[in-house]
Amino acid sequence: MITATRRTAALVGLVTVGALTACGSSSDSSSSATAGSAAQRVRLGYFPNVTHALPIVADAEGFYRKHLGRRR
Repeated sequence: MITATRRTAALVGLVTVGALTACGSSSDSSSSATAGSAAQRVRLGYFPNVTHALPIVADAEGFYRKHLGRRR
């Protein structure tokens, strides 16, 4: 016999999988249209405060340009 705890865990698992499935993208999105092109644009967003110090320093040091293949 299935216990109430296992039944609840199974229900939560199914709801989670359903929610994550809804996060997928459709085939007619604009990103799939540019997937074959050589140049793609990446927009990086962060808050300019101490809690986001890592992306601020990485951007200033050119880490993103270097590792994403775009050199200025």
